[in-house]
Amino acid sequence: MEVPPVLQSTPRATRDIRNCVDFVASQPWGRPADRKRDIAQGIKALASAPLRRRVAFRPPGTRLEFRCREAGQFVIIYAYTRPTRAWPTGRVSIRAVRHRRVRDILRGVRETRACYGGGSLP
Repeated sequence: MEVPPVLQSTPRATRDIRNCVDFVASQPWGRPADRKRDIAQGIKALASAPLRRRVAFRPPGTRLEFRCREAGQFVIIYAYTRPTRAWPTGRVSIRAVRHRRVRDILRGVRETRACYGGGSLP
């Protein structure tokens, strides 16, 4: 069995997930537990095949390639780093989670340096 890449989340992604789930919870029809599960399943699926999605954006001057994966009514924006000596199984960096209806899902995600905090994924 192949070892999946390391999953990391930026503080922005952790905040986005919380905001998306809170928004759904504020709606009378909302089912926040289901939406949180959608996001968690999307992250799990992209970690098992991070190169399956095409590159959506390459910030100039970096080697990062942002990719997007749909998860229910949300889109997960992530960057995959191929295996290196530091990361022998590769690394998936969850950069943001946006609602599919957002006009420009990549807006504000184009930073070139990720600040990884104690963010936790769903």
